[in-house]
Amino acid sequence: RIATASSPQSLMDVLNEQQWDAVNLVIDGGLAYLFAKQSRDGSFPTYPTGQPGVSGLVLLALLSDGHLPAQGRYGDEVTKLVRYIASSQKGSGLFALAMPDRNPAPQHAPSHTAMYNHGVAGTAVCEAYGMLSGTSVEDLDKKIELAIEFTLAKQEEPKRLKEDKGGWRYYTRVPGEVADSDMSVTGWQLTFLRAAKNAGFDVPSQAIDDAIGFIHHRYSPKDRSFLYAARHPQVPWHVTNATGLLSLSLAGKHNTSESQEAADWLMEHSLGRYNNPEIVKYHYTAFFCNMAMFHKGGEHWKAWFPKVASDLIAGQRSDGSWEAIGSEELWGDYFSTSL
Repeated sequence: RIATASSPQSLMDVLNEQQWDAVNLVIDGGLAYLFAKQSRDGSFPTYPTGQPGVSGLVLLALLSDGHLPAQGRYGDEVTKLVRYIASSQKGSGLFALAMPDRNPAPQHAPSHTAMYNHGVAGTAVCEAYGMLSGTSVEDLDKKIELAIEFTLAKQEEPKRLKEDKGGWRYYTRVPGEVADSDMSVTGWQLTFLRAAKNAGFDVPSQAIDDAIGFIHHRYSPKDRSFLYAARHPQVPWHVTNATGLLSLSLAGKHNTSESQEAADWLMEHSLGRYNNPEIVKYHYTAFFCNMAMFHKGGEHWKAWFPKVASDLIAGQRSDGSWEAIGSEELWGDYFSTSL
């Protein structure tokens, strides 16, 4: 959670003490809901092609509240979760339960979801590994190294458009589409590589530079936003704009003109009411927007977070969960609650 003694005071000042107490209370309720629903194999149920990504999001939520593998009250449960995610890895290094095929449609097909699963799961296991300088999960370091190799190999695949260099897209190319990179998949792969580097693994600086180069290519000065992919309908979306902003922050580029303008655009286009059906994947979008504004800091964070925090507090259900609606329904309430 954000409210810790080590947090910079400027980030803490965004809410008063009573408001932080309310935030932490709903976090406790959400985590209690998650811990009560864990499967025997350590996973959290979702549509099959959403594994281990959804379970990886749960792991990130648990780690962020200080629940570590093999430590404390829930140490065994967290260890089981890390083991489940690690066990989903294919021989290629890909973290995905369902093996991708040549069919990239529909959107819940394994060829569409595989790279998301890989990016989320890779980020989660790197965070677990880094927080303990290794975990009780056997050979996790080797699995992370193999996962890094997979991500780097996918990045180096030939791109048909020069502006797609450095990015990532789905496991299988979509017939009729020209774009070989998109902001959403690239954001998760870059987050994974950043987490791996933070955990002490070797990540070539050129790979990060190339990814940031793609992020820059997706910025539209006219829209003051990071757009989804080349040759796609060029409409600013909250989530892709926030992903671009967060990606720059993870690379240490907090104060570029693109960063400032993208943050300003988000400020001018709020998420609206809780679970606003006009926002594609409300909880997913709120997650990226909150992370982007947190890293941006300053007046953007202070102006952004109180409204979203209030909406999320009001939106929690009596069992501690947050309801997945619209396009999030397929992935279920563990998806929305973990976010």
